[in-house]
Amino acid sequence: MATSGEAAPNVNDQSPYPVQLGNAQTAVVRALFDSLPRDSWTSCIVEYRSIASMAESLVTVTDSAGASKVVRSPSDMIMAFMNLRELMASQGRGAWLSATVTATSDGKCVFDYNHDARPNWMVQPTDESYIADLETFPRPAELVPTWYPRRSVG
Repeated sequence: MATSGEAAPNVNDQSPYPVQLGNAQTAVVRALFDSLPRDSWTSCIVEYRSIASMAESLVTVTDSAGASKVVRSPSDMIMAFMNLRELMASQGRGAWLSATVTATSDGKCVFDYNHDARPNWMVQPTDESYIADLETFPRPAELVPTWYPRRSVG
């Protein structure tokens, strides 16, 4: 209970952005690790691309012999990536276009975000999808890549 002169804690206060970011990244990694076999992999690379209502995910796992194979992308991980992208877009730079997570079986993970280069899609999105994404997650004009489709004026 708050005493005189103290504000009562607000249960609706959000955590600071770095805490939210850490939690969002942890959700991605947890969903990934929960989906992988416990002891038959040494490293994993996740490539995730998202724009408007379209997303692609590719999870490649490498075993101790160096053999790599693509495995099913866990739906919980995809949802966590969607939340992470939305959270990061709220920071004024706009949404990233793709992200790569490199993970090792000992729990180490590195995130790499692409805000500027055209992603290497398996199925290319339409120009309208890019435009819709920019409308959903606006960027300052100077942060919109030169290759990015624009709505025609006329």
